[in-house]
Formats: sequence, structure tokens, C-alpha cells
Amino acid sequence: MTQWFSGYAPFGYQADLHRARWSHPFRWLSAGVGTGKTTWGVNEALLFTQVFAPKSNGLIVVPDYGTFHDVILPEIERWWPPIWDTGAPGGRPELRVRTPAGKVTIFVRSGNNRRNVRAINGLTVAWAYFEEPGRIHEGADAWTYTGERLRGQTIDWRGHRLHGPVWMSGTPWPGWLPETFKVNDTGHPDAAWEHGYSPTDGMFVRCARTEDNIKLAPEFAERLRARMSPELAAQELDGQVVPTRGRLLHNFHPGLHVIPAAKALELFGHSEPNRRHGGADFGVTDPAALNWGAWLHDSRAVMAGEWKHAGTTEEEQGYEAWRVSQRHGVQTWWLPHDRPGVTLKWRSGFIRPDDGQRYTVPGIRNADTSAGSRGASFSTIRNLLAIRKDGQPGMVISDACQGWIEEAKALRTPDGSTGAAARDGAVAAGLDDHAIDASRMWLFSSSTSARAGLGSLRH
Repeated sequence: MTQWFSGYAPFGYQADLHRARWSHPFRWLSAGVGTGKTTWGVNEALLFTQVFAPKSNGLIVVPDYGTFHDVILPEIERWWPPIWDTGAPGGRPELRVRTPAGKVTIFVRSGNNRRNVRAINGLTVAWAYFEEPGRIHEGADAWTYTGERLRGQTIDWRGHRLHGPVWMSGTPWPGWLPETFKVNDTGHPDAAWEHGYSPTDGMFVRCARTEDNIKLAPEFAERLRARMSPELAAQELDGQVVPTRGRLLHNFHPGLHVIPAAKALELFGHSEPNRRHGGADFGVTDPAALNWGAWLHDSRAVMAGEWKHAGTTEEEQGYEAWRVSQRHGVQTWWLPHDRPGVTLKWRSGFIRPDDGQRYTVPGIRNADTSAGSRGASFSTIRNLLAIRKDGQPGMVISDACQGWIEEAKALRTPDGSTGAAARDGAVAAGLDDHAIDASRMWLFSSSTSARAGLGSLRH
């Protein structure tokens, strides 16, 4: 189908989705890790820019701009001819593509907060591609805004008429995506893995298992299945929609994400010093907590240590943060801004009663606790826990972080939902989330500042 451009030879499930464009404007490849989801989505975009709509702009929606840089661009470099380059006007990446009819723009928009999603407004596009839509924090709103941008857009090609096509490639995380595609409580039917199915008019879903990619070594999927629970394997390897009973961090699995403390410290030790961060939860209700780690290559993270104690003072917690900085080189501490007195004390220095010495915690910064940040920060953690195409998670956790591990397994939404409450990070009353909160401070705040910069966009 696309040999004209790249030598791409689609698997059967990818070909089914390419063909379905003429009958179903909304398509979803609901598939496991390593099945070529992004390969399909990127090659479909190439077809639209070069064949079906060479005069029209397009849109790519991603969970965050790191996904565009780390996932989309490598696939474009692999498959697309040298007809494109990148820019970032206003700090937002875009592709500038030469087509038979001239030049067009493919806009890239992140769905990790409402401000970014609102940036979809005002665009004039003829098609849209969602990468890992289940991981998009504001996915439902992004879908709505995209539909408004595409309303009335028609593509004519050799007698075929397409009205505002949108295609999606991603693992079937619970929440807005299965709801939008009208997937019932029992998940996708068996036909989804055979030839696809149409859950409602205009929509087409095709599923694929990791084993369906015959180019992968058989032990790739076997090794992953051995480390996953049956539910997680059904979601991450089979592409099935799995009920999660309201777990906030539904994709956390100790067998995949938890590593020995010595290994975590080794990874942390290989990180760049300016990418080592810590976060604090001051324990308005006991206990108080610290969590620290580092960003590694390819936007991956390691959670290297924690401190969690009840009945502690601000000075004792600050002293522990100082010790971590001295021992491990944590350069930046992210603190919630609702306790300015503690922040000032840690920054300017405090006397510790035990020894009468003055201590100053280095690199104090205010964490992002703006409206909506709680839900977005939980979304950031879920995205980091996701399995990458190489079979490895985006974040690993030291087994010394026992508080975090137990909280991650226990946290539930108040009503067991996977919708708005999960999106907004609401925790059922009475559940302990202090270590999680400390980790959210640095993981979310640092990812939305320096780490989230577009960095060295290719070309």
C-alpha cells in the first residue's frame, strides 16, 4: 500500500485499518505493545499528506510533547522520505511537509492539560491522528475540540469522500477512549482480533496481540506475560479493555516496575546531576514524606528513595531532605506552595534542635499545584508506568520505596469509577497517599518544566 514512499508492508491488522478509512472515519488500533501501532498511524498520516489531502493541514494529538519527540519522530525518520522538517512556533512542535501540491503543516498538540487542549481551537485541519489516546489526560475534551475543527471538512479522492477522518493508535486504557468508542463492559468482542468490528456507525476497531507481530522474537511476549498479572497482560499485550475497579494507578504492577534498591541507585548514579529531583508532602495529616529520583534517557525515570514518618517536625523532614542532597546529589526539591512558611524555612536555613546546627535545603522550587494539576500529575505517573515498545516501563521504582508501592496498589477513586474522578486524581477517603503525593511533586513539576522542553527537535 505505501511501498511508493517507504517500503512499509503492513501486517493484516494494519491493512484492515488502512482499508477501513473509506467506510469508517473514526478508527482505533487497540493493540498490545510491539504491534506497530505508531508505525500504522504515522504511515496513514504520510498517505494523507502525499495522496489523499496534499493541500490540507493535519493534526497529531499526543499525551505530552515528550511522546512526540521520543515516539512519533523516530517512526517518521524510519518511514518517511526527506520531505519534512520540524519547527516549534510558540513552543509547540509542528511538522512542515512538502507535498505534490506545495507545503502543508501538521500541527502537534499535547493533551496533558486544558490549556494545551484549548490550543486545538483555531486550527484549520482536514484530518487528525491520536497517539496513545488512552494516556491523554484531557482526551475527552481533545476529542471534542478536534471534532469541532474537522466539522465540515471533506476530502475527495477518486470518487471517495472522507468527512473529517480521525485515527487512533494505542493501548486500551480505561476511561474516555472505550467510552467514546462504545465498548461495553465485557470488552472487545472476539471479532476484533479476527477482522475488526464496528461498535457504532462511523467507528471501526481492530485489535492485535503482541504475538501477532511475527517479526518479534517469541520470547519477547513470553517474558512480558510471565511478569504481568492476567489483567495487565490482557490490556498491555492483547489490546483488550479490562475493568480496573477504580484503581488510580491501574497499570502499576510490582513484577514489572519494582527493582532492587542497589539497581535503582546504580541507575540514579548514572543520571545527569541536574536531572535529579525530590518532592515533599508536608503531612498536614500524618505522616510526612519525601520522595526522590532522576530522569534518565528517553524520558524514562527512576524512583530511587523515600522517607516517610509520622509525628515528625518540619525541621526533621528538612534535615532528611538535606541529607539526601548531601549523600545522593539531589539538586532540586519541589515543595507544595500552600505551606510558604515551611518553604521559606527550608530555603533560608533552620536550626535543628538535636545538634544546634543550621541546615539549608538546596534547589527549593514551588511545585505545580495549579487547578487541575492533581489529576494531571496522576496522569503523568500512569504514563511513566506504561510499557514502551521495547517491553520496558517508562519508570522503575526502588524496592526501598515501600510506602509508595503499598499506596500505589491501594489507591482507589471514591466511587470506583474510571472516568472524571480518576482523571482528576480523587482519592477515596481514608486512604494513605503521602508518599505518592511527594512523588507527584517532582515527577509532574519537573516534567512540565525543563524536561518537557522540546530539546533537540530533529532536522
